[in-house]
Amino acid sequence: MLVIKKWEMWKYILSMSWGTILVGWGILGNASCAPILIVQFGWDEEETKLYNSILSTIGLLGIMMGSIFGGPIITYGRRQAIFIMFFIMPIGVGLTLIRTLPTMVIGRFITGAVSSVYQMCNIKAVQETVPTAYRGVYGTTAGAFIAVGVFCVTVIGAITLPTDKDKYEDDKMWRITYGFPLVIVFF
Repeated sequence: MLVIKKWEMWKYILSMSWGTILVGWGILGNASCAPILIVQFGWDEEETKLYNSILSTIGLLGIMMGSIFGGPIITYGRRQAIFIMFFIMPIGVGLTLIRTLPTMVIGRFITGAVSSVYQMCNIKAVQETVPTAYRGVYGTTAGAFIAVGVFCVTVIGAITLPTDKDKYEDDKMWRITYGFPLVIVFF
């Protein structure tokens, strides 16, 4: 008879789900920083519509592309895929911390793609290891951790970013929001 140690199963699934927080960051990572970056880049109204839209949606494009093309990476095994992404994510984050539009766009795309591979590893882990009777309970972690990622980005923005618009020009705290994925990767 198969004995399920629920706490052990939860620890495993939660550890596999940890990287899924990055999908939430990929979805909302630019929202709280946008007003500051608009001022710092000096964009006019038309440029703001274009460039802020690009910065906001490129992470989602990365998530989609990572989901489509991440399958071959996972065929070598979840653990190897996670290790590969562990080395790629800091490159993407590093690019987002350089305040030029091209580097930030490339960095957000990379981080979005990497985060979707983390999510795929989580989903595959649940499918392969959790008994069918428990998949409903343990399978919710991916969605829950995406929401945690969105929540974290919102809270970080609320805590670190200035409320006074006069301080937007010299603010460097937006890098905390953009650097957030490093905490997830190295924690």
